[in-house]
Amino acid sequence: MATAADAILMLIADLEHSTQPEDAKAAFKQMLLQKLEGLQTEGEQRVHFARHLLRQGAPRSVIRDRLQVRFKVGRTQAYRDIEQALQLSLPIGTQEGSTGIFQ
Repeated sequence: MATAADAILMLIADLEHSTQPEDAKAAFKQMLLQKLEGLQTEGEQRVHFARHLLRQGAPRSVIRDRLQVRFKVGRTQAYRDIEQALQLSLPIGTQEGSTGIFQ
């Protein structure tokens, strides 16, 4: 069963294919992101933030540092969040073991 957060994320993804004016899309996306932030726990926010940085191609060490500063978590928790973000980014049906994030 999809959660409200999942539904919001799907709407945000669908905006990329919308034919609406760019400023309207940007305003709607901002509103959806604010709603999403209100729905998520801090842990979910950290994982969402890590996924965003992974999609941008940021190295794990940079993501770790940003998680530590923005959310005031330790190194181990930051790497757990990155690991969870990586697992959520895997295609459905793909099972992968440890990614060796501490190496």
